[in-house]
Amino acid sequence: MKRLLTLGIDLYAYATFTSASANGIAEDMRRFVDRLQMLDRNLPLRTVPLQIQKFTPVKERLNHTTFEALQNQQIAIEAWLAELETRYSSEERACNIADIPLCGGR
Repeated sequence: MKRLLTLGIDLYAYATFTSASANGIAEDMRRFVDRLQMLDRNLPLRTVPLQIQKFTPVKERLNHTTFEALQNQQIAIEAWLAELETRYSSEERACNIADIPLCGGR
């Protein structure tokens, strides 16, 4: 990702957040956003959390562990949004993702 940022291309990121346990999600999310910001201050604003959905063909194969991981993704997305709220103004968070500039670092 760091190398891609140096190319000056219009770069966006996608992340899927799942966890077998809800313990420590907020702290893990804080470290994840720290790492993104070490690459570029605005990279978290150009990152889209993708949500795994339960589609009919998959529902029958869900066991307790995978069901819990899907439930925990909601907690992780809430932690993601809370972390962005602590780091960016409401105006920055309200910007269209395509209008968020990359800064070239922290």
